[in-house]
Amino acid sequence: STPSNSSAASDVYKRQIMECTVSTELWISASHQLPNYMGKCSNLHGHNWKVKVWVRGEINQTTGMVIDFTEFKNKINTLDHIHLNDIIPNPTAENIAVYIYNLLKTPNRKIKVRVYESVKSYAEVGDKF
Repeated sequence: STPSNSSAASDVYKRQIMECTVSTELWISASHQLPNYMGKCSNLHGHNWKVKVWVRGEINQTTGMVIDFTEFKNKINTLDHIHLNDIIPNPTAENIAVYIYNLLKTPNRKIKVRVYESVKSYAEVGDKF
């Protein structure tokens, strides 16, 4: 008996180890002040920060995912509606991006994080892929 096409396709899929990049973006609202900056941003103020994250890694053969989107959304949402200085001493866009990178990084994942302070201004950190 010859296996059905769907069974053969399933067997081929299971044998392949593939890397994939997944991405999402979300918004957080948070206050901060820049203690090492002389200017208006040294005063307490807030932003609606857009955060875009890329995760690259092997597709898990059991789940079919590189990462569960809920996992990284939940980690990033820990920054929503807080005063960022309480967890990041100098919360510039650059340092916020580094903080998020460290939240998501694992040995088997490559991560890239982009944090928008405004529509036109962002900081980006991460691995090359």
